[in-house]
Amino acid sequence: MDKILKLNLSKSKHQFDVYEVIKALIINRLENPLSKNKAYYYIKKDYPEEIDCKKEDLYHAMDELEKNKEYIELEIFQNLKDKLKLNLEHAHYDITSSYFEGHKCDIATYGYNRDGLKGKEQIVIGLVLIDNIPIYHEVFEGNTSDKTTVLDVVETLKTKFGIKQPTIVGDRGMFTKNIIEKIEKDSGKYILGFSKVGNKITEEILQKEISLPIENENCNAILGKEEIVEYSEKNIQKRSYILCIDKNTQKEQLETLEKIKEYISSKLEELYLKFKKSQISKKGKKMSWESFIKQVDKIIKRNKRLFDIKYEHKTKEFEFKLNENWYKREQKAAGKFVLITNGDLSPLEVLKTYKQLNDVESSFNCIKNQLDLRPINHYKNERVKAHVFICVLALLMEKIMAKSLKDISPQTALEKLKRLNICYIKTNSIEKQKLSNLNLEIENIWKSLSIRRPIIF
Repeated sequence: MDKILKLNLSKSKHQFDVYEVIKALIINRLENPLSKNKAYYYIKKDYPEEIDCKKEDLYHAMDELEKNKEYIELEIFQNLKDKLKLNLEHAHYDITSSYFEGHKCDIATYGYNRDGLKGKEQIVIGLVLIDNIPIYHEVFEGNTSDKTTVLDVVETLKTKFGIKQPTIVGDRGMFTKNIIEKIEKDSGKYILGFSKVGNKITEEILQKEISLPIENENCNAILGKEEIVEYSEKNIQKRSYILCIDKNTQKEQLETLEKIKEYISSKLEELYLKFKKSQISKKGKKMSWESFIKQVDKIIKRNKRLFDIKYEHKTKEFEFKLNENWYKREQKAAGKFVLITNGDLSPLEVLKTYKQLNDVESSFNCIKNQLDLRPINHYKNERVKAHVFICVLALLMEKIMAKSLKDISPQTALEKLKRLNICYIKTNSIEKQKLSNLNLEIENIWKSLSIRRPIIF
């Protein structure tokens, strides 16, 4: 990374060292994430190397980084695929969003907010991991749909990174029928995860029982592999459907199902009793029939299939009962999910590959929370993208550190290294400097990361 960044960022005609500034900003993300305004004072006061720059130079350096993103990203990938012997067969892809403070950035728009914050403009970030290493990311407008990004990402992996037939791993929400058929037509491979809502085939498969093999008792179970031929207007494709179950999730979903059933039943009974009382009471305002129906809908919300509701509009009578068939379907489907693939891996290999999609989620969590991606305060498109790029490069460093650190996480290692200080010892005749808090644990971290012990003069 050092050589690649230096090579690509040393071409600018700025009076300051662009590479050194970007390097400092990446390290700042890892060590003590700050806004660019505060990062300037970090560079001047706490950063171990002297950098001759002004505050505005940080923003100009970010512009240069974004200009060279394509080359930097590609060269890092070419380097790492050999050094880390990356398995290029599977590419795990997902997207997330990040919110803004302010309303001045062109690519920041309102969209489906994964941060759970209403009223905030956002951007959408797509991230590709190969062997848990971030190799490619893209920043989209805040109202970008998951589905519209997939084919472009597949094409980029082929043309830019030279990965001829990557198996794209993702969740069903990102893949429409047309996208799946397009990938198949181009001889591409995929592994997709379906939960309770899918197509008719997956919904029926979720009703099947799972026989848990003894050797898999402590992991997600595999029912087996069913070869099903599906017909489309353009071609005929054979797709493998694999039924899996997560025992912990099954227990949680069954408990939740019971709570939902009891909650809705009690609330509907209370509401109907309240409606009846309001009709005969001489005090207060009577509840209208229309208002009652609206409140019933509000209580049931997304669980309408779970109950059979009957209204007698003339007599204003109301009945409800549990839909036993649907209730049993929900019980049978609890904790289960279906994986669909057009590849030829074994069911267990498909499951293991799909489960690695969690690495993308944990990477997003790292970028957002540890590396403090959000909230974003930049207003120029290029600087927003550069800010994301700096966070992804910091994530990459952390991922590489994790491969070397066996017993502790990179963040724990960094926290321990932060405790190191230079201690000044002075007597009448001697003045020395030494490292404080130095112990075997620190020495092992240096050894694992191939870092030489600092020399104190």
